[in-house]
Amino acid sequence: MRYLLTVILIGFGSTGVLAHHSPVIFDRDQEIVLEGVVTGYDWKYPHVYIFVDTEDYNGQLMRWQIEGEDPRTMERSGWTAATLVLGDRVEVRGRPDRNVERNHALMISLTTPDGTTLMPEVLDEPHPAVVATDIFGLWDPSRFDEDYLNSGPPTEKGAAAQAEYTEEDNPESQCIPPAPPMTFGVSLTQLSMQDSHILIQTEEFAIERIVYMDGREHPADGERTLHGHSIGWWEGDVLVIDTNHFTDNIDGSLFGTPSGAQKHLVERLELTEDMTQLSVDFVLEDPEYLQAPATGQIVLDHAPAERFALAVCDPESARRWMNE
Repeated sequence: MRYLLTVILIGFGSTGVLAHHSPVIFDRDQEIVLEGVVTGYDWKYPHVYIFVDTEDYNGQLMRWQIEGEDPRTMERSGWTAATLVLGDRVEVRGRPDRNVERNHALMISLTTPDGTTLMPEVLDEPHPAVVATDIFGLWDPSRFDEDYLNSGPPTEKGAAAQAEYTEEDNPESQCIPPAPPMTFGVSLTQLSMQDSHILIQTEEFAIERIVYMDGREHPADGERTLHGHSIGWWEGDVLVIDTNHFTDNIDGSLFGTPSGAQKHLVERLELTEDMTQLSVDFVLEDPEYLQAPATGQIVLDHAPAERFALAVCDPESARRWMNE
């Protein structure tokens, strides 16, 4: 049996949900329709991939790599790890890779054998406003807007690094998670009070940060780590987190700017006035790469009804996602 491959020319900005990652590699002026058999279904972080075998009009077999969203986003949009099984005949609509030599597309929708049509990301309605009593609990950055970030002017060294930076350099391709403060903008975040510290966990990449609350100072010559050494204190209802001792990171500041041993971060966490959101305001200094501090705000919705589960990044999926 031969399967259908259709290319539809469309105008820029037409309907269809686009992934937030590397959109430039996909041709937004085209939409393809594939009918074929599922030969692979990788339900892994950071992105789900579906492999579909089709035949062209000459009867030649083609295997298409279809990119979805992360499992959490797709789960919220009606998918599960059991939605597809090998051998399922499906119809896929997608945006093709600009490289015509690659059978690769960004999914718009997929129709299952029973006629159900699913999208990789259904834009959620905002979380219902749920009042929080304090900053602890579950918080979702689903409406995070990068317009609230100011990267600050780079130094000559920082500008040179920015000019050389490409997606292939992104540490996430090696399953290395983002560094603070961007950890708050990744995915569902859980804050909990322990005996002498606050634990900040981020679902995607299984990030865990410890903020010591026992009055200790930063060690004079402590170990440098990806997430640094954090101490915290209360200023009224505001949690102030002071972090240093970061490792060198090619993407440790904002927008492809490295960070080094001089990186110093101060974050201020507090509930918004209506107590339904968590505001994270930060100041990031690194005189090696930034002439002036980077500043920004990340606002997360209170999401007590969500299910929190640490998600381990799969190296193969990460390399495929970042280096395609």
